[in-house]
Amino acid sequence: MAGGFFGSRRRRSRRRHSTSAGRRSRRIRPGLFAASVIAVSVSLGASLLQSLAHLGSGIPGCGLESACAEAASGAWGALPLIDWPMSFIGSAFFAGVLVGWAVCLGAASSGFRHLVRAGAMGSVVLMGVILYEGYLCWYSLAVHFGNLAFWIIVERSPRPSTRPNRPAAFAVGMFAVLSMILFFTRWRAESVTDARADRDRNESSQEIVNRSRNNARSGGDRPPITQVPSALGAPGRGAATDPVDSDAVPGGFTGRYRMGPESCAIRVVAFTDFQCLLCAEIEKSLRDIVGRHADVSLSVKHFPACGDCNAAFRDKNIHPNACRAARAAEAAGLLQGDDGFWAMSDWIFERAGRFDDKDLIEALAERGYERDAFVRVMDGEATLKRVQSDIEEGIILGLRSTPMLFINGVELRGVRRADSVVRAIESLRKKQLPALTAEADHPSGAPEKYLAEWRDAPVQGLPAGERSRALGEASAVVRIVMWGDYQGPFTPSIDIAIRSLLEGRTDARYSFRYFPVNKSCNPVVATFEHLGACLAARCAESAALVGGNDGFWKMHNWLMRNPDRVFDIAIRRAAEEIGLDADELFRTMNLNSVNAAIEEDARAAVETGLKRTPWLFINGKRVPRFLGDADQILGLIIEEAARSGDSSRAESDDE
Repeated sequence: MAGGFFGSRRRRSRRRHSTSAGRRSRRIRPGLFAASVIAVSVSLGASLLQSLAHLGSGIPGCGLESACAEAASGAWGALPLIDWPMSFIGSAFFAGVLVGWAVCLGAASSGFRHLVRAGAMGSVVLMGVILYEGYLCWYSLAVHFGNLAFWIIVERSPRPSTRPNRPAAFAVGMFAVLSMILFFTRWRAESVTDARADRDRNESSQEIVNRSRNNARSGGDRPPITQVPSALGAPGRGAATDPVDSDAVPGGFTGRYRMGPESCAIRVVAFTDFQCLLCAEIEKSLRDIVGRHADVSLSVKHFPACGDCNAAFRDKNIHPNACRAARAAEAAGLLQGDDGFWAMSDWIFERAGRFDDKDLIEALAERGYERDAFVRVMDGEATLKRVQSDIEEGIILGLRSTPMLFINGVELRGVRRADSVVRAIESLRKKQLPALTAEADHPSGAPEKYLAEWRDAPVQGLPAGERSRALGEASAVVRIVMWGDYQGPFTPSIDIAIRSLLEGRTDARYSFRYFPVNKSCNPVVATFEHLGACLAARCAESAALVGGNDGFWKMHNWLMRNPDRVFDIAIRRAAEEIGLDADELFRTMNLNSVNAAIEEDARAAVETGLKRTPWLFINGKRVPRFLGDADQILGLIIEEAARSGDSSRAESDDE
């Protein structure tokens, strides 16, 4: 009896011990659990940033026509039929699995494992699409690598002993909640964006109506505002007998090839890129309109986002085959006229601008081209000059991204979707505008357009800095403030243009503030994009401490004119040339106050909403666009700022 009693106690004790040990063995190691949380958090963070881009917020590397933007707008960027962005699905999914993982404390149930496996399978498929399509978006890669790392850890985790379905239920619940939040956020953001686009489209449509009727009354003889350098032109209508030497250019503002009548009420000119998905969608809609209505014509001009022919994209080759595609279309036009150009354009758009030599050879054989002759023309000087002529014209007209549409010589703003373009044209057709030719169309150039944008911009209160690095009198009526990066691609040229424009003026004051795109000295950025940017900024601030305001501007001028020479030996020589003690300059660079000044400027820039450098304000109004002919654009704005400043001062004096 006693032996039985004590034996049962020992058995119960062993069972409790084994159960406790089993429970301990079902817990994932703390280090592995932490790694899993970091992995899924990376995926969640990258997905949320992509979601912000979908909602219209600017994030680094995800601007218009970037690889991320192309991936988001592509066939794999959203679920078909409901057009629900993949980034929204990813954000909700990763938020859900993170909550479920926290609930189960690293002991994954079967249901939770199936969820994670489904996510990993999706990442594998989408990474294959990224590699195949060439959408090398770092946010997407971070999402998928983090997700796969999380899946591997989950597969190695123990199974729970109780409540096996709770983690999966929490994950699904969180997925549903965040999806609803994203739905309403997107609805609100799109409502605001659509309202702004509708306003811009209505305003430009009214300008089209007014311009068209005025041109009809004046005979359409208004001199063009923008004189565009002409390159090799078109062969006119029909086939070209000598494609390389042909230089006939259609009159007025139009492309080399036209679809529709020469004289009509609605004359559309589209700047396009064969690898731009929205361009393809809009051109398809425009061709459909031209086919249905005899009062609409269409012509196109090229603006490839490719450094092979477009210098604006030399450092960011967004559409690597776009130049070749444009030259192929021009070669077809040179050899077979309008029909050849439009047929080749169709073939290229069907492939989203992507084709290799084998694809092209097969297409040439099907269309009756002699292969060697076509390739010789395509790779010749004529097609390159044509494409670059269009690019130069686009820059003069203020083009930043494709598509850019003009109707009767007026830019149609608010173009976000193909259906909005169709509605605008159908509305204009009801106005019964006069039928004219392209000779009547004279678009305004970029300087006038940029001046108007600055004029309409709201005045912002700019954060003040503790130190002053400014040129000009403190009482000046024109106040120019620019945040810049000494090694940025555009800061030096814009800074030099500003200082050149201010020479001899007593009514303007220019302040330069630091924003190096390098996280070693700038806490508000996450990259080391410009390796010498911090050294340059420290050098300029040290020059101010050693040589005062005069020393700062001398060193500033050297840095702006020598962005590729920011290294110790070159800086020492420059310091000696401008009269600064080089040893003292380098000692001063290590002061905490130097780094504090740079950090202060960077944080102030973020307060103003900085999205890129240079970030420029004139009289408290941000200058939205100034690339192209910066001297002319900024000169117009400065003159108007001076006039309005003098007027304001006179009014205050009268009071």
